[in-house]
Amino acid sequence: MTVDKSSGGASVSLVGFDDFDLATFIDPQITVVAQPISKIGPLAAEILLKRIEGDMSEPQHRRFATKLIIRGSVAPI
Repeated sequence: MTVDKSSGGASVSLVGFDDFDLATFIDPQITVVAQPISKIGPLAAEILLKRIEGDMSEPQHRRFATKLIIRGSVAPI
């Protein structure tokens, strides 16, 4: 995929969520907000298993650090 900047593509920004592999293989590379999937997945599975086993405790709010990875898909301001 490429963006034709002569048709207005230079004034459009695209930001994805999760640092997916394809984000770096296309032109322009996609800017993303990366999140720690390796931490979120196991925690989600643990909570789900507890629910299946009957744990009806109050929902919990968890925060994880994210990182903005700026690549070529954002237009200058």
